[in-house]
Formats: sequence, structure tokens, C-alpha cells
Amino acid sequence: MRFSLAVLFVLLLARVCYWTEPYGVSVDESTYLAIAEIPQAGGTLYLNAVDRKPPGLFWIYQMVGEVAGPWNIHAVHLLFLGFILGLCLLVYRLSLRLGTSKQEAKLAALLFAVFSSCFPREILSANAEIPMLLFLGAAFLCFDRAQSSLSLRSMFGMLAVGILGGLSVLCKQYAILILVFGFLGLYATRSKGELLSFGARALLASAGGAIVFGATYFYFKSQGAADAFMYYFVRSGMEYVAASRSIQNNATSGLLATLGMIAAWLPLWWTAFVRLKSQWNSREIQSAACAVVGAALTIYLSGRYYTHYFLPLVMGLSLLAAPAWRLLSAKRFGAWTLSGYAALSFGIFLVLNTFRDEVGVKASFNQKRQHELMDVAHQIKELTASTDRIVVWGMASQLYVMSERGSGSRFIFSDFVSGRQPGLASEVSVPQRGAQEEFLDDLYRAQPKIIVDTSGAQLNDYGAFPFERFPKIESYITRHYFKVADAHGHQIWMRSPH
Repeated sequence: MRFSLAVLFVLLLARVCYWTEPYGVSVDESTYLAIAEIPQAGGTLYLNAVDRKPPGLFWIYQMVGEVAGPWNIHAVHLLFLGFILGLCLLVYRLSLRLGTSKQEAKLAALLFAVFSSCFPREILSANAEIPMLLFLGAAFLCFDRAQSSLSLRSMFGMLAVGILGGLSVLCKQYAILILVFGFLGLYATRSKGELLSFGARALLASAGGAIVFGATYFYFKSQGAADAFMYYFVRSGMEYVAASRSIQNNATSGLLATLGMIAAWLPLWWTAFVRLKSQWNSREIQSAACAVVGAALTIYLSGRYYTHYFLPLVMGLSLLAAPAWRLLSAKRFGAWTLSGYAALSFGIFLVLNTFRDEVGVKASFNQKRQHELMDVAHQIKELTASTDRIVVWGMASQLYVMSERGSGSRFIFSDFVSGRQPGLASEVSVPQRGAQEEFLDDLYRAQPKIIVDTSGAQLNDYGAFPFERFPKIESYITRHYFKVADAHGHQIWMRSPH
């Protein structure tokens, strides 16, 4: 009981910003709320609201909206706090399966709670990695219990492994890399006599994954969105990763963030390496190490050296590190070195994430910016009815949440159209093919009452992407809309009555 309270205390302390900032800790959360609102209002994912993420995360947000209201970020945070507690429990159970004692398994869960908080605040956001890891962890735990024989129970267990793995990929595509690497580690350690049995189990797991994806595909087919689902789920995502990685892997910010992560987690890396070195002959340890490699590879392939992309990596390292951490901390100066370093890292990020304005950390959504956006949202509310649709040009989906107005375009954020690369302050534009025409089609079809141009406010690098850079869009807006206000650099355009 005391251990559970300690973990809960760490998680709550690190996530004070959940409650001190009423419009989320990351623009991602606002984006997901705005996307989930569209199917709640009768639209269809990937036709009326697009993103490259799979549908699982949006269905979770939609479920929260159905229960607590479409713009309730606090309900989302409360649910995801429960999810992260579930992850700590999974770390405990998985650690036991890796051959640790109960005390070491508890330490693994505590390490995950601490070090998952030792990074900029976006890693705390209610993002796809959290439910993805819940399904992934459950899949590995289920596999461990289902590999003893080829009994009927074991066969159903392997089918469940595939279903859980499929559900994890429905939350985030790159879960497949962690699954594949983890199971490859187990496969590589099998003797020739065991390979046939292992292959049979792999086929059963594949069947479980096929059930999940088959059901998902036929659901979207029934909604007339099968082609759009496959495009955004597979092709557009791969095109984006290729463009993003080639640009962002060369950015200095990526190197600095990586160095920061290594420094913040130094004792975790150290103790994980010590355990790998001492227990490398263990099949389970090799599998866990391979899963960690898969998690690290996803960060490199995405080109996103920050935020929630690191969560799977810290989970894998925590699972590996606990026994060596306990052993080394029992030696002279070990407790101070390890525990003191962890406490210092945790404290630094607690201050940075909770009091970012006061400590002067540059942030695109600081309190000053929030007040400005609330002023803009207030004007939107004054100019529209609750059933009216609006469009925000930029990466400022907070305006949908603050004004409680749904999007009149499938592009909740404009990066698909403008070609802006998230996380990179640059004029580089890699737009999605056909997105500008689809955006214009949305404007013709939905005729949103308000269009807000955030480029003048220099919000999230959109100063480099004004309407003037896109003549067709600018022409449409100037013909059908007139400017009614300029609030803190945000130009508000209202549709002409004729």
C-alpha cells in the first residue's frame, strides 16, 4: 500500500501542470480533442478529420467526450493518469517475469514513474504512447504466460497476444517495431527443436493482429473511408517520416535534446547496461534489450528527438535497470549517486514543467500566449453560435477548445496544407499532395463562419506560412470573407453574408 501511494505521489507531483493549465500541457491534446469532436458531431475519421495517427487514440478521446463533454481536457488528463498508473503496474508484473524479486519489481515501477517525468512537459501529455504501451505491455505479459505448451489455452493466449499487439498499433504505428524487435530477441535464442513451436505461436499471434486490422478496415469501409484510412494510416505517415527525418535529424536541436535525455537519465542507462552485461544469457533479458532497441529506433526514424516519443524507451530501461540499481545502491556512495541523481533530475524537470514562465523557459504556449488566445476565443464566441464551424490557419488547435467551436475543415492543424515541419523553426515546406485542393473543398462545402489566421501572431512558426504564400487560398478568403478583427496578431475573418 505504501509503495502504491509513493508511486501515485510521484506521478501526481510531476503532473501538477495537468490542473494548473486549463487548456492542456501540449497542443497535441487540443488537436485530439478537436479531431474527436468531429465524429461526435456525425463526421467520419480520415474523411472529415485527418491525422496520420491510427484511430485508437481518437476513439479514446471520443469516448471521454461522450461521457464528459467534447472539450473536457481535465477528464482526459484524469483518464490518462489512470493509464500511467496502469503502466506502473505493468512494469511491476513484467519485471517479475524478467526474474526479479518483488522488491526489485517495485523499484522498476518507481523508476518508471520518476524517469518518465524527467523530460520536458510534452512527455507528460495525454498522447498515443501511453495506451500503446498499455497494450504492448499486456501483449508481452500474455506471451510469457502462453509459451509453456501448445495446449488449447496456450493457443488462445497467443491469439490474445496478437489482438493486444494489434490494438497497440491502432494507437501508434511504430508499436509494430517494438513488438517485432522484442519477439525477434526471443526467436533468436530458440534452439532448432523449439523453432517449429515458436513459429506456430507466431502464426497464431499474427492471426490475432489480422482480426484487429480486418475489423478496423471493414469498419471504415462501412463508413466509406477505407481508402482514406489506409492512406493516412500507412502512406501519408511514411511520406511524412521520410521528409521529417531527413530535415530534423540534421537539426542542432535534435542533438541537444538527445544529449539532454542521456544526461537526465544517466543512472538509468548505467544500471540497465550493468544488468545487460551480467545477465545477457537470459532469453527474457535479450528480448527486453531488443525491445529497447526497437523503441530507440522509432525515435531516430521519426526524427523527433523530444517529448512523448521517449516514453517507450524509459519503460524498457526501467525494466532492465532495477536489479542493478538495487545492487549498486547498496555499495558505498551508491545510494547517494543513484538516488541523489534521480531526485535532482526529477526536481529540475518538476520546476521547469510546473513553473516554466517563472523560470524563463521559452515556450510557444506560455501563460501570456494563453491569455492572448483566450481573448481571441472570446471574440470568436461573440461572433458565432455554438453550432457554427470555424477554421484555424496554423498550429493552434487550442482555439477550437477555448471557443468550443468545431472545425470546418478536415485539417484541424494546417501543416498538411502549409507543409510546415513540426518541431523545426524553419521556412521549409513539404505539403501533402492535394491537401491545398482538399482544404479549399472543405471551405466551399462547410462555409465556416470564421477563419482565424495565426501567422501574424508568429505562433508555432506560422509566421513563415502566411496566406500570401498560398495564392489560391488567399484568393478564396479575400473573395468570401472580410476581416473583422486583429487580436494579438491573430486576424479574424468572417464570411460575407452574400
